[in-house]
Amino acid sequence: MSFVVVNININYKRPSVLNDELMISVTLKNIGNKSAAVNQVITRKSDLKVVADADVTLQW
Repeated sequence: MSFVVVNININYKRPSVLNDELMISVTLKNIGNKSAAVNQVITRKSDLKVVADADVTLQW
């Protein structure tokens, strides 16, 4: 199945630099017949600080 990102809202919390190891978690918020919404959180592994979070809407 293929999909298209139709909307994304990103909140940048703090900078990340080259060689930072990042963890990305994805949580399914809802799913419908033609679309789904997920929340993504990007965390810096060294100090567990959130670098950014995003709400993403996908459509197929």
